[in-house]
Amino acid sequence: MADTTNKMTAEVFFEYDKDYRIIATNGVSGGTTSRGDIQLDFFVERLGILEVARNKASEGGRLGAEIERKPEKRLIRKLKIGVLMSVESAELLANFLKDKIGEMKGD
Repeated sequence: MADTTNKMTAEVFFEYDKDYRIIATNGVSGGTTSRGDIQLDFFVERLGILEVARNKASEGGRLGAEIERKPEKRLIRKLKIGVLMSVESAELLANFLKDKIGEMKGD
């Protein structure tokens, strides 16, 4: 019997853009655009950077508890990159992520 499996192959070459980089992110927000694309804004969420802290001090000059900070604690979301994609591309991304998460969890 003849082998009828598809023997066609295609090579895919990867070329990195000069601006390619890896970024860290711990959150994403987004929505849809008026043209029907999906917009994703990846961010890093953290407390704001402290500029000044005032502490109690003992007579001997030892630092005590913090009593004031400037600015006060505030939550910052530093937007790192925005991504626009079609619904079809978003579905492919969702499936890709689901598969990778399943692999990592041993599903």
